[in-house]
Amino acid sequence: MSFPNDDLKNEFHMWMGYCIANWAKVEALLFQVFWAALRSPLPIAAVVYHRSPSVTSRLALTDELVKKNLPEPARLKSQGGHDHDSVIEWTAIYREINDLLAVRTRIAHQPVSVRDERYAIEEDSGGFSELLGTAWAELHMSDAESLRKNTAVKEPLRLGDLKVHRAATELIRLRLFSFLQKTLPEHAREFPLQHLRTDLR
Repeated sequence: MSFPNDDLKNEFHMWMGYCIANWAKVEALLFQVFWAALRSPLPIAAVVYHRSPSVTSRLALTDELVKKNLPEPARLKSQGGHDHDSVIEWTAIYREINDLLAVRTRIAHQPVSVRDERYAIEEDSGGFSELLGTAWAELHMSDAESLRKNTAVKEPLRLGDLKVHRAATELIRLRLFSFLQKTLPEHAREFPLQHLRTDLR
């Protein structure tokens, strides 16, 4: 019995493409947040942002800059102070993007395989049997990756996981856009021009 593996692989790769395309939108918005927080001309922001070699490091740099623009607690946390609502909003966005990046990395780097399970149902007469089964595509750890010390074996990502991931990236993109349009402009401020320190001559 043959399974339509080509159709399975095509659909699976299509959803991988949807996920990666959504990440391009998330990263474009992340740069806009970075630029707004850096308060610099666009060419300078582009140089600084893209000097970081990975999305993870760019996210960390953006996080640090954004927090410099948001209000400090009215009181020290050790004295019962609490984060401003805008900080709580940004922290939730940052953590969600950081969590989603783990799946993005797997989509970009792990191999795709088609698996199947088959079983036979015997006829009462004993003359014939029917072969039934199911097949699916999945992203999984490579053999080489699984051989590394202290590497936790992760469950494969299947089609349903990709659909959930795509929906999650859509939601985080909307939250990033809202933060960029509403929250950050309320707090981001212009800083005074730098002055040359004459004592350094």
